[in-house]
Amino acid sequence: MHDMTKGGIFKNIVVFAVPLFLGSVLQQIYSTINGIIVGQYLGVDALAAIGVSGPVIYFITSTILGVTIGFSIVISQYRGAENTEKIAQSISTLMLFLLLAGLLTSFFCGMFSNEILKLLGIPPNLMEGASKYLSYLSYGIGVTFLMMGIGGVLRALGDGMTSLYAMIFACLLNIALDFYFVLELGWGVEGTAIATLISQICSFSLLVVYLAVKNTYFRLAISRRSFNATELRRGVSLGLPLAAQHIFLSGGILVLIWVVVPYGESVIAALTIVGRIEMFMTMAFLELSSSLTTFVGQNHGKNYSDRISAGFKHTAFTAAVLSVVLSVAALVFNRQLIRIFTKDEAVIDLGVQYLNILMPFFVCLSLTIIYHGKLNGLGVVKAPLICTVIAFCLIRVPFSYIFGHFFGIAGLWWAASFGWAVGLLCTYYMNREYEKTAFMSLKTA
Repeated sequence: MHDMTKGGIFKNIVVFAVPLFLGSVLQQIYSTINGIIVGQYLGVDALAAIGVSGPVIYFITSTILGVTIGFSIVISQYRGAENTEKIAQSISTLMLFLLLAGLLTSFFCGMFSNEILKLLGIPPNLMEGASKYLSYLSYGIGVTFLMMGIGGVLRALGDGMTSLYAMIFACLLNIALDFYFVLELGWGVEGTAIATLISQICSFSLLVVYLAVKNTYFRLAISRRSFNATELRRGVSLGLPLAAQHIFLSGGILVLIWVVVPYGESVIAALTIVGRIEMFMTMAFLELSSSLTTFVGQNHGKNYSDRISAGFKHTAFTAAVLSVVLSVAALVFNRQLIRIFTKDEAVIDLGVQYLNILMPFFVCLSLTIIYHGKLNGLGVVKAPLICTVIAFCLIRVPFSYIFGHFFGIAGLWWAASFGWAVGLLCTYYMNREYEKTAFMSLKTA
């Protein structure tokens, strides 16, 4: 496990980010292969059905994702302060909370999945596939919560390798089951959901056994099995703004789908495909941001403000250079990238148009992600929330409707670019204002 309060600053961040990045690459490789299988063998309707179901799952997991990140901030600060007892208490409290939340959410999600899809105005030809996909995934939502929690704790402790090994196993099993269930057994869209469910359960079971034997903090947490209300309040107090950020973001995505649905299946499919490409491109920045959060959190625990400042500057510069390289590559190979997912020429043309409008603004998104990682590590969690609400909910979603009305399909894509630019400007301003308070507290602590 990495102690990020010692040694080379940027080396600490990059070395810790590498296994997180590799894990995300594997996860996106699975997601990409899944999209290719569905798009090439089941058709545009099936791909669109998965595309409208994914944001629903994201919406459901948003609150838990925020709470998990909140606890990871707390644990990273305890790790920097070398407080083993508090780390164990936090882990035990988080796991018990996630277990209860998972059971309740799985029940309610299974009960109301059809009603959620109907509220989105999903067309009849997509409804059956989307309903099956969402229903099967809801059965494993509790395991998803617990895996999110374990991953967050391990990142906070500076352990990226254990999560990587679990991800390798899950992705390989998932890909193998995808091919078997969809191509061999002909189970269609539901086959991909069942493959995801089985792989998550198997990976989770092996990971719990390993941590119970090898990880001191988890072993202590399991032996105590205690629920500490104080730790819950602290984790939730940091997690709620982060949860709200993801809730607003996921809710905005659902509204965005409602805006896009009237444009037809081809536009939905193009949005889904470019969304997959965008997610693949942002992985490096998300993991750099996650690594920066851990770095900042641990150094915050020891009041090392100079290391925090230097770590952020190095990470932001790297992100800016890398984002320019990736966006140029996406513009040069735009048609080839879209063609990986579909043979439909109408969808390909729409996807190319989307990439050409979006990619020049990609640097805005990458730098915003890095800023959020720094602010989260400092515990300044309200700033990313405010910026996300402004950029996505108040800019992208409304302007998608407005630009789409006046400029057609291209207006949908321009609204996304506009949202990214506003998001960076807002985040830069918030960071400049909030860091004064954060560093002042470090110096007087």
